[in-house]
Parts: sequence; structure tokens; C-alpha cells
Amino acid sequence: ADLMPPMLGEMPAVHDEPEEPDELTCPICYTIFRDPVHLVGEHRGSGRGVYERDAIISFWRRRPLASFFGGAPLSSAAMLPAVGTRREVGDWLARNPGCTPSGWPSRDVGAPSTQAELDQLSREIERLAAVRSAAEAIEAAEAARGINGAAAEAPP
Repeated sequence: ADLMPPMLGEMPAVHDEPEEPDELTCPICYTIFRDPVHLVGEHRGSGRGVYERDAIISFWRRRPLASFFGGAPLSSAAMLPAVGTRREVGDWLARNPGCTPSGWPSRDVGAPSTQAELDQLSREIERLAAVRSAAEAIEAAEAARGINGAAAEAPP
């Protein structure tokens, strides 16, 4: 029995699938975009302000208007269909006809979100942000009253 490992040139290919390009991958869910949206209020170069629609909405439902990359919250949840990114995904799929991207049930990208759908989702997220902001303001006011009330009642 030959216990020597095969020569590097003799090793079978481990991965025949094409590498999925980072620039076409959502920074939240790490899959190639199916319904990419551009966040109007985000101008970060690292994410190009493009996310998978369902991923950014899910993130915002937990943290309304938070910037995924940190920093100050966004002033708006306004989104636009990322038409150019969607075209790039279509081009990549055309160059790789035997490949179904990781996390996709099929090669079908489906219909893109309409602007009306994105506007409705934006309003939902902005309402959530307003409710959260109001709740935080009430908590801060109650905490301040509690501290002041406790100080006033303390014996001299």
C-alpha cells in the first residue's frame, strides 16, 4: 500500500462551483442578491448601500433605522430597487449556467420589489423607529424623575 499523498497536480478538484463574488453578496445574509435594494440614506463604500431586501427589513424590525455597519442611525428607511446590482447578478448567472447560488432554492431570481412595495416597507420601519424613540424618551424622563424624586425625599 502506498502511503504517500498524491502529488499536488494529481489531486482531484475539490470545488467545481464558481466562486460567488463578494460584490454581489449581501453583507447581512451572505448570499447573492435576489431582490437587492439601495438604501438612500447610506453612503458607505464598504456596503455600497445595497442589501437583500428581506435581510435589511428583518434587521430593521429589530433595530429600526440602525446602520448595519454601526454609527449614527439613518434618518430615513427610503429604499430604491438596485437595478444595476440585479443586472450584475443576472450577468453572473448567465456566465455560470450550471450554478445555483448558495442559499437559493433555484436559479430563478423572481420579480423585483416595486417602488410602491419598498415605500410601504419604509413607512413601516419609520413608524417602528418613531415608536422606539418615543418609548426611549419616556424611559429617560421616568428615570430622571425617579432620580430627582429620590433625592428630594432623602433625609438631610
